[in-house]
Amino acid sequence: RSEVTRSFRRYFAKYRVENDDYPLVDLEIERLLRGWNLRSGSREDVTSAGFLKGVKINTDAELRY
Repeated sequence: RSEVTRSFRRYFAKYRVENDDYPLVDLEIERLLRGWNLRSGSREDVTSAGFLKGVKINTDAELRY
C-alpha cells in the first residue's frame, strides 16, 4: 500500500505533500485504490501483510528526477 501511495503522490504533484489546499491523507488514497481495484473487475483485496493483489505499479510511467 505504501508503495502505491508514494507513486500516487509522485505522479500527482498537488498531492505530494499534505496541505490545506488539497487535503488527501494516505488512508483516503488507500480507500480510493481499493474501490478502483474492485470496480476494475478484480475481486482481489488487500492481503493480511498489506499488499494489494492484482495491482502492479508501472515504473516506466513514473516521473524521474
